[in-house]
Amino acid sequence: MSKKFFDVTNDGAFPFQVFLFDRGRRETGETEKNEDGTQKAPPPNAESASVRLGAFVVTPGFGTVLPGEKTTFEVSFAPTGDDKAVSERLGLDVTNR
Repeated sequence: MSKKFFDVTNDGAFPFQVFLFDRGRRETGETEKNEDGTQKAPPPNAESASVRLGAFVVTPGFGTVLPGEKTTFEVSFAPTGDDKAVSERLGLDVTNR
């Protein structure tokens, strides 16, 4: 299993919450769009300890980022054994943006 990390940094003056979600919406098949044609984010799920996206798992699934701080997310990749390239779309919903 391979692991990578990414950070979400708060350069602002107020804390915010960030929620991760499956941007591909594979599980629900929903196609609701914003006015600009981009896909709408699902409602935040504060109970999600991780987000599964095919062969990827991102942990934690949400976090609070204080001013001047950062939150680190871990992405684990567990291939299925198929010899093919895989990709997924991860969405980040930041409160009060």
